Amino acid sequence: MSGSTVGLQWVYSGSTTNKRRTMNEGTTNLSRRKVEAKAEIKKRL
Repeated sequence: MSGSTVGLQWVYSGSTTNKRRTMNEGTTNLSRRKVEAKAEIKKRL
């Protein structure tokens, strides 16, 4: 029983870290898009 519970805990912790990673990637992508948009506006001006 203890072995299976440890496995479940490992799977759960892995999924939570993956969620955090995807969230962090999403925020960095948003900031990158903002920077790129600003650069495009400067080019047009």
